[in-house]
Amino acid sequence: VQNIIETGEFVWNLTTLELATAMNETSASLPHGEDEFFAAGLSKGESRLVNVPRVAQSPVNFECRLSQSLQLTAADGSPVDTWLVLGEVVG
Repeated sequence: VQNIIETGEFVWNLTTLELATAMNETSASLPHGEDEFFAAGLSKGESRLVNVPRVAQSPVNFECRLSQSLQLTAADGSPVDTWLVLGEVVG
């Protein structure tokens, strides 16, 4: 989420059964700046319309520009460490 907010761009990559474990690892809490592609053993592919990489092994990639990011809250209104990220698909 931090990378998306900083760059304003992201790629949604379809997770196949074969990629499930590695793709799940990309959402782990890594120190900021550490490469989640490397940590998960995935290859970067060049995107066409955004300046962030896509997962090369994924058969479907949606290149997106951030439109909104919302931190979710618990029922009592207190913030939780979960975010809803919405983007416009541009490619």
